[in-house]
Amino acid sequence: MNWVIIPEYISLLFVFIMLFFSRELYTDKTLKTKLFRLFLWYVFFEIIISIISLIAIEYYWIVPGIVNNLIQLLFFLTGPLMSLFFVFYLITVIWEEDKNIKIYFRLAAIPSILYISLVITNPLTGLIYGINENNGFSYGQGFLFSYLPTVLYFSAILFVAWIKRKSLDSFLKKVMIIFPLLSMILIGIQMIFPKVILSSTVAAYCVPFVKTRISESKCA
Repeated sequence: MNWVIIPEYISLLFVFIMLFFSRELYTDKTLKTKLFRLFLWYVFFEIIISIISLIAIEYYWIVPGIVNNLIQLLFFLTGPLMSLFFVFYLITVIWEEDKNIKIYFRLAAIPSILYISLVITNPLTGLIYGINENNGFSYGQGFLFSYLPTVLYFSAILFVAWIKRKSLDSFLKKVMIIFPLLSMILIGIQMIFPKVILSSTVAAYCVPFVKTRISESKCA
């Protein structure tokens, strides 16, 4: 297989630069800032796992099967869960003072919990992917399930942006509309061209907008 992973390397460099220039956020102890830092580090390590998984797939005859399966499990877990972190961040921004905020976190986590169960059982079912000693990596019949959590979360973000369009400030509303739409466009591109890896591109370039939002709220 010939994978196009240049976007992943660019995203990794971009997020590394953001990590370096976001050290001042460690002095802010608010929940949304803590979640942003976690989101930023999560994106960074998710891109690394994505690159490692592609290397393991490319050299499947060298990487032991059990190690390769573990790497692919990590990849299929970390990618879609990135959107959950973004949803958690939005919950803290929109419903920061709501006494039911913990309930919103739990409800948001349900699709991810269901997806995690599919990924963890994949070595037995082969639903999402398979690794064969002779032919290497192959997509399973249920591979499209790996996109389902992201599509659900981004659809929910667009829905919230619509119903709360009058109360949201213009900048946050733009982020809540542009980020999901652009993500789903790239997901569509990757579904059509599965060898072009764009799994981390949108998340990486969304980071500056979220950071700007935090900086503005600190100055307010």
